[in-house]
Amino acid sequence: MIYKNYLGYKVFENGQVFRKDGKILIPQHYNGRYFFEINVNEKRKRISCAVFVLMAFEIFPNKLKSKVFRKDGDKLNCSLSNINWI
Repeated sequence: MIYKNYLGYKVFENGQVFRKDGKILIPQHYNGRYFFEINVNEKRKRISCAVFVLMAFEIFPNKLKSKVFRKDGDKLNCSLSNINWI
């Protein structure tokens, strides 16, 4: 399975994320979507699972206020093959 190292996390194309110590990062369910709470520069940040996966695979938005589009319409499916920017 393909993965990228991003901000100290191992991000897989199926949407799973592992910490440096090998433990899976459990997504938090909030407002109908999944979010990760990650450490960035010694601060806790909440980031959408889909955004985190897209950024890890260097798929950046075209414009500033882009939104994530899910091909199957399932807001909980954050696999790379299912998400893109609109």
